[in-house]
Amino acid sequence: MRTTFQMSFYAGQNVYIIILTCLSSASVRGVFGYHVPFTRARYSVRLRAVALFPPLSFCRPFMFSRLSLSFSPSAPKGLIVQYEEEGGQVSRNSTYKVVGGLNGEPDGISSLFIEDSLKVGDALDIEEYRVSKLTVRGIFLGTRLHFAEPQGLEALIANCEAEGAEISKTPNDADVIVTLFNEKQLDGYLVSPYWVHRVLRTGRLSGAQRPIDRPCPVESVADADRMLISCTGFTEPEERAEIEAMVRLMGAHYTPFLTPSNKVLIARDKSVDSAKMKRAREWGVKIVDLEWLDESFRKWEWVD
Repeated sequence: MRTTFQMSFYAGQNVYIIILTCLSSASVRGVFGYHVPFTRARYSVRLRAVALFPPLSFCRPFMFSRLSLSFSPSAPKGLIVQYEEEGGQVSRNSTYKVVGGLNGEPDGISSLFIEDSLKVGDALDIEEYRVSKLTVRGIFLGTRLHFAEPQGLEALIANCEAEGAEISKTPNDADVIVTLFNEKQLDGYLVSPYWVHRVLRTGRLSGAQRPIDRPCPVESVADADRMLISCTGFTEPEERAEIEAMVRLMGAHYTPFLTPSNKVLIARDKSVDSAKMKRAREWGVKIVDLEWLDESFRKWEWVD
């Protein structure tokens, strides 16, 4: 849905009008300004378009705004919707064709490209996701997986199948049960979808080692709605994405920037005197390491 907001202000004889055109409630598609010189004596108005401070710092650009892709019937429909929501164009004659899984169509682009880009919050190198470059390693060969909540995980399931996994319709026949909250109180070896992502990314089938690899409670941590948490020193997009996911799963608010309202700053190295660290000390923001977040997540409470 397209929504337009208009603001105007006066400076001398000039009228400045700012028009914000929004495609959704959370993002601004573009900002355009119009400078209208107004001469009252002549009752005349001239319209001249000018660019007012684009891009604004608070406007996050759509990650796929410059990309045009075509999609094969095997591509997960849910990912296509997310791709379009991030500004991507769907074309029948695109150079890049997205396919589901890793089998067939060697010149195609694996749907992992969209999934991984959405996870890290930025468009990755599409050429690295050509099916011909992605070797099917058979990570899950001989492993039976059951996805308790398969909605929205179609691409993940397809890639597990491409890596040799057998998808079980019932948890009783599965070696591994994938569930985020385990609302059904299932028994067995339980992991979260984040564990599956980690296995596919690293190419190694390992146990659930990180706290986020296991299902978590549905209820938020006490007083989580008052917690604003940021981080510093984490250069890998996967690390930042995992920290943000853990914070949000606990019911708290993650901010990529630091403000006096933040309660906690997670530092990769507390001995490094970064700009965020200096501000945190000035504002009295609590500085912790990643172990604090891990322990809080395991105990499902904010530890001292």
